[in-house]
Amino acid sequence: MIRRARLASRTAASIALLAPSAAGAWSYDAYLSFAAPCPAAPTALRVEHESVAIDCGRTRADSAECAVVARYTVRNPTPEPVSVTLPAPAGGALSARGAALTDALVVAPGESVVVEMRGRQARPVERSRGWIFMRPRSTLEVLHPLLAERLEEVQRVSINYVRAGACRGGSDPAWAAVGSANVVTRVPRGWAPTSGWEQHGLCHPHDAGMTCMQVEEVPEALSVTMSVDRTLSGFVRPGGVAVALGATTGQGPRARLGYEFGLGRRVLVSASIEADAAGNVVLTPAVGVGFGLWRVNSWRDLWKPAAVIPWVGVPTGVAPDRRAGVRGQLTLAWLFGGLDVATDYWPLDGRVDVSVMLRAGL
Repeated sequence: MIRRARLASRTAASIALLAPSAAGAWSYDAYLSFAAPCPAAPTALRVEHESVAIDCGRTRADSAECAVVARYTVRNPTPEPVSVTLPAPAGGALSARGAALTDALVVAPGESVVVEMRGRQARPVERSRGWIFMRPRSTLEVLHPLLAERLEEVQRVSINYVRAGACRGGSDPAWAAVGSANVVTRVPRGWAPTSGWEQHGLCHPHDAGMTCMQVEEVPEALSVTMSVDRTLSGFVRPGGVAVALGATTGQGPRARLGYEFGLGRRVLVSASIEADAAGNVVLTPAVGVGFGLWRVNSWRDLWKPAAVIPWVGVPTGVAPDRRAGVRGQLTLAWLFGGLDVATDYWPLDGRVDVSVMLRAGL
């Protein structure tokens, strides 16, 4: 009895060790925040515009490092000179028109000056384990969650800029008024806006990396946030075995056995062998591109199809005769499973086969 109990406990421990590696993945996150300078006391000066550039070109695997250059157009709308004390932010420096702000900033009546803030910030990457199969980042994860998601390790950098409107002096705003803000974020090559964020249309890739431009016109918006990530998995991603069972028009029941792997986050490559009740045996290489439909955030969302995948393939007949054709296929994919609808055209005799099959990723 004791021996059985020990065996059971060891088995449970082994499963506990293996399960996270099969169903979880590490994520690597760094959080950086930059803030506009705040007056030491409420002032009549207005910040008419904030122009901010955040460059994260020195971000590495173990840390995120970003430099900020921010310029503030400060105007005095009063008929008297206004003096304001602007403490330099931690790790940064302030200047106005090329002169350091040692004591106070003085703005003449009706005039505007440009205050510049420069700084640099570095944060270590924090490692944590997540259950990625509930939030697939790639098409391959939808079809083969337990095999693919182990490789979906992602490094993420979240950057927050706190606007001048967030400054407070007691219960009153420190600045008399705040205008618009332009925030530009630059990251190296290989980074992309975090999946699920609304910033994809704001970012544009180029040879040196990616630049994201955010414009905030509403003074009440106190911060501007950008989140970017990069995969640590490499471009070619091993996938897994796929099986399918269904039927083909005029040929009867049909079965398929294949292997699928990924190229990047959306492209799939497969090779399969199929056989039907009429004795046809077909080998088919195919390429597909996945498009996300619904995000699976919890087990309650498992009924939602997570992706749709159009495929193009070249079916090659092995038996009873040798022939080549063209395949168009559409896959509606849930986690692990899906529905395949394929149309094969055979130029040899003009035959068209339509197959409907239920599929599962192993």
